[in-house]
Amino acid sequence: MALAAILAAVDSLPEAIRGEYRPASEAEVQANPALKDKYLLDVTPADGFRLGNVDGLTTKLSSTTTKLQGLEAKVAALPEGVRLEDIPTRLTELAELKAIDPAKEGDKIANAKVEAAKRDMNQAFDTERNDLTGKANKYRGALDGVLRRGEAVRAISEAGGSVEALLPHVLGSTKFVETDDGKFKVDVVDGDGNTRVGDTVGNPMTLDQLVGEFRAKDAFAPLFAASGQSGGGAKPGSGGGGGAPAKKKSEMSLNDKADYIAKHGSDAYLQLSA
Repeated sequence: MALAAILAAVDSLPEAIRGEYRPASEAEVQANPALKDKYLLDVTPADGFRLGNVDGLTTKLSSTTTKLQGLEAKVAALPEGVRLEDIPTRLTELAELKAIDPAKEGDKIANAKVEAAKRDMNQAFDTERNDLTGKANKYRGALDGVLRRGEAVRAISEAGGSVEALLPHVLGSTKFVETDDGKFKVDVVDGDGNTRVGDTVGNPMTLDQLVGEFRAKDAFAPLFAASGQSGGGAKPGSGGGGGAPAKKKSEMSLNDKADYIAKHGSDAYLQLSA
């Protein structure tokens, strides 16, 4: 015989069948008060099938299906080219149009044109600024490569060191700095990029002091010529061109060198006497 899903009592059932029922749990009673003091057929779910109250689910499914059908009908009635996701934006635009005061429409149009012009000007300014920033960085990189290298070569040569062997170490311990007033200098730095101190007074370390520090180390001492001999630096040369000869590189400040490179180019600068 078929077994009922819910019973009010199981005392009248044969003992062999009575064990197939269990009292409704508290959670089940809270979800459906009608199950209080009732017994439910104890069914183990299998392959997606289980014992449960589907009346509520059926009602919700029917209600959802009805709403979905109504929504589909409304979507089908939308004008051609209008998508469902466009409706909130269209409603916002419609509300803005309704709020327009015809007497002030001219002012709004004028303001819109002004804002558009400002946007165009800002875009043009940003484009030009980015272009100038790129060029400035390019020129700054060129100055860094020429001036910092030139100062390092000078310091190594004057100390009688091997430029080829020592230059990478010296460059690795320096950085090119532009001061707040637009001038340039070469700083000696530590491994963290901080400017090193060269004396007890707190003055920044100079390139000459850095090279002297390398010379005092046993690992680098063989790279320096004995006292009285010349090192591996550049030989003195002429500044090229007519008129008064250009200053030697050793006589120029960093800003003099920057100005000379700007006027004559880096190749001309490298031809100057040390």
